[in-house]
Amino acid sequence: MDILWNQVNLQRPPCRSWDISVREFDPTTFLTVIDRVLNDFQNFKTMHAEAALLSRLIYRMKSKFRSDKGLKHMEKVNRALLNYLNMSLDKEYELLKECTEINNSIVSLPPQQTLEYVLVRTQGFAKLMCRVESTCMIAAYFFKSRLHIGQSWPIAMVAYGVISRIWMLSRHIIKKSCAWYDSVYKYVKMFQKVGIPWLPDAYVLPENLADWLKLSWIEDFENFSTKGQWDRSIFDLIEAINTIEPDCVIETLTAENSSSKQNPIQANISVITEDIDYGVPVSREVFGKCNDKSSKNLKTKAKKRIKKQNHTLYERLQLLNVKCERDIVNFLKADYCPGYDKLQWRILQKRVKKFVIKLTKNNTCDLNDQQIKKVDRRIKKLTSSI
Repeated sequence: MDILWNQVNLQRPPCRSWDISVREFDPTTFLTVIDRVLNDFQNFKTMHAEAALLSRLIYRMKSKFRSDKGLKHMEKVNRALLNYLNMSLDKEYELLKECTEINNSIVSLPPQQTLEYVLVRTQGFAKLMCRVESTCMIAAYFFKSRLHIGQSWPIAMVAYGVISRIWMLSRHIIKKSCAWYDSVYKYVKMFQKVGIPWLPDAYVLPENLADWLKLSWIEDFENFSTKGQWDRSIFDLIEAINTIEPDCVIETLTAENSSSKQNPIQANISVITEDIDYGVPVSREVFGKCNDKSSKNLKTKAKKRIKKQNHTLYERLQLLNVKCERDIVNFLKADYCPGYDKLQWRILQKRVKKFVIKLTKNNTCDLNDQQIKKVDRRIKKLTSSI
């Protein structure tokens, strides 16, 4: 059986509220703690954007980097982030807030079992983010090595940047989850148990989550705000630059004398032209020479192509026209024939050779003129059928 904090589908205990007087318990501090946790969850949208970017990057890298160790660890990080999204720990804290009601001088609170369940889920949440943090470090090591080598460094740089941001955010979330756990744990002994105990007898909740995780960096790590630059997505970094500039600015000057009979079309217009590169003037003669050169090149290419076609046609006719015994030998010894692929040519040679052996009675006699004509007719018949 898995450890309690490591279970994916952990059964929630029944939430049966109990009442207490406001004088004995102040619910405002407890609700302030829950609101602070829920506010932190709303600031984790940056991690969701980075997780989406990571999954799309893995999809683009799967074919070329399918055997890369860095990509394998990226896939591990992606699976862990999917579990993080499916965990929905914020809903458990929302349940604590919903179960806390204030009616005049009486406060209805959730039972101790519900509080223990939320703490166990926070344990698993923190351990999952530790898995993300450690796997990101391994993936970043492989991509950094690829950058040192210089092989496919542009895509390695992008992957290194995405993994580094997820690594930094995972450390931030781990530090936050330790603060959540410590702030909620102090209320466990204040709350009453309602019904059957939920935790097993051998299971003990740790008093300090940071000590239980045994992370050396957690004391030196400083929290940072995910607002501001962290809220900017990759598409916000692309600034639209307006490169369209007017070619000229036309200003119309009004006539000084309104009673003038001057035509408004003939009014004074000052045109301020900017420095425009109109190119180099080209004469018609030079343009005609260029056209002549291009036409000559086309003609020479056409002549070469016709000459090559005539040469291949001559070779083909020379092989297929059999007039003597020497032509038959050349036909059977030829490696190729223009117009036929290698397989067709071998089949044609094999059939002609079989026909020649039949005429010569297994090479016991020579071919006469009549038999040579039969071989020629057979070749033409076979070539027409192919």
